[in-house]
Amino acid sequence: MAQTLDDQLPRTRLMSFRDRVDAQIALLDWVCAEVRGNPALADGPILEVGLGNGRTYSHLLGRLPGRRVIVFDKDVKAHPMSRPAPEDFVRGQVRETVRDFADASGRKAVMIHSDIGDGTEATEADILTWIASVYASATAPGALVLCTQALDDPAFERLADPVPKYAARYGIYRRV
Repeated sequence: MAQTLDDQLPRTRLMSFRDRVDAQIALLDWVCAEVRGNPALADGPILEVGLGNGRTYSHLLGRLPGRRVIVFDKDVKAHPMSRPAPEDFVRGQVRETVRDFADASGRKAVMIHSDIGDGTEATEADILTWIASVYASATAPGALVLCTQALDDPAFERLADPVPKYAARYGIYRRV
């Protein structure tokens, strides 16, 4: 097959962004279908950890109509059309607020979408020291977690990637 000019040029940050968005859509759709199709996951909150611009929050609302999606982040900077209601937003450091929410509410999440961090080595290394234990404390048995960081903990099993080309970007885990 002949190479195109695009194949000969270096990958750009814009191309990486496109790949991340494609991965988010494909994998969020797969996880949401699993949640919709599993009666054991019919009751319990959905957690969106890291609001950002609100695009994935909006996508979750559209894919899981009628479900409560609770957002955790340091601040609301999302587009006005993609902001959660005040009662569905928990402000603060995710490391504390996710665990505190589960402890205070007595309800465990049946799904978490987690897209946090800034991609720097130091931040990612810090997140890896606490993320698995925090998410384990906040999830019900059988809950699904779609996460940009690895959840290397016996509380989670990594599922086979439904879209293998995105395996390097996200992991899908089930709470055991």
